[in-house]
Amino acid sequence: TGGAVLIDGGTLTMNGGTLSYNAVLNNAGAAIRIAHESSSKFTMNSGRIENNGVNYNTGASLFVGRTNEATLNGGSISNNTNGAGNGGAIMIDGTFTITGGTISGNSTSVGYGGAIINDGILNINGGTISNNSASGDGGAIFNRANLNISDGII
Repeated sequence: TGGAVLIDGGTLTMNGGTLSYNAVLNNAGAAIRIAHESSSKFTMNSGRIENNGVNYNTGASLFVGRTNEATLNGGSISNNTNGAGNGGAIMIDGTFTITGGTISGNSTSVGYGGAIINDGILNINGGTISNNSASGDGGAIFNRANLNISDGII
């Protein structure tokens, strides 16, 4: 389950507000978890997802499960931590597209992908990914699948 929001079918659009200080102990997505194979969509146009954490597993703030889509058009995903897994901020099994916004200050203390771990499709068409850190490889992104970059700052 997601620490703050679980999407298991349907659509969530975030046009402002803050999801912060949420935690899960043994699962992914402390702020938002999009369940596997639920044909769900999440779009973030503005707002903040910050200071969320997981102690084990992947994707501290956002988990995008298989057959799902998420898009970051604006806002920020920052200062999220993963204490014992991969993906300080985001774990992708589905499709994640970045057209704007900022992903910064995220970290994993034992694992890969300080900001993002990608096992699905990651499209970077804009936005900024900066100042993220991992104890293993991929301070910003650890890619194990399809990564497409056409614009943006990393």
